Amino acid sequence: MEAPIGQTTAVAYDLLDLMREDLRPNPSLLNRVRQDWPKVALDRLPHAEDLTRLVHSDELLRNSEAQHRANDGIGMQGTSIDFLPSRHGGGYSATISGFWGEYDAEGWVAGAYDDLHGVAVEPEPERLEASAWLRVVRRRLPEQAVIFIPRDKVQSYLDTEGAYWIERHGGTGKWHQARKPSFGERMLWRLKPPPMPLDRELALRELARRGTEP
Repeated sequence: MEAPIGQTTAVAYDLLDLMREDLRPNPSLLNRVRQDWPKVALDRLPHAEDLTRLVHSDELLRNSEAQHRANDGIGMQGTSIDFLPSRHGGGYSATISGFWGEYDAEGWVAGAYDDLHGVAVEPEPERLEASAWLRVVRRRLPEQAVIFIPRDKVQSYLDTEGAYWIERHGGTGKWHQARKPSFGERMLWRLKPPPMPLDRELALRELARRGTEP
């Protein structure tokens, strides 16, 4: 069934609002445009292919400082990230919020989450598609030595490196499905940790980050 003209027009106006230079683009509005885009009659829009690419990128959120100052009406955005057991603790969920205090053009608050390090679970594709703010968080956290691993690799990690870190830190119950090490393993780990390639990568990233800090 052909998309109604009125619906196409409404989505087009939302897209134009996102492109305005006198307003800071609203991540929630971009999410709505993405959700409604499949209902648009593309044959009624000029440059439909370019517009489709734009809608499914994050270019509309990368605005100038002038846009940044233009409108403070977006309101705080928040999302959660699951951190696995690592050298930084037994695993937890962190809520990361943006567009509060002193934030940059993407809504990121410099210094607010500098304590977040370690191994995190890759967000589901559906969540990433639905949330512009989550995409910002997913892009920014690796800049401060956070490693994301695919969800289908989580259990393997919990059965190896994660099990060691839970034994060492005590765990929080968040990752109760981790493998329980044997008594012999626990005794051996007091003398020598098991092979931990992901932890080695994490340590190298943290060293590199400290080396680039002013």
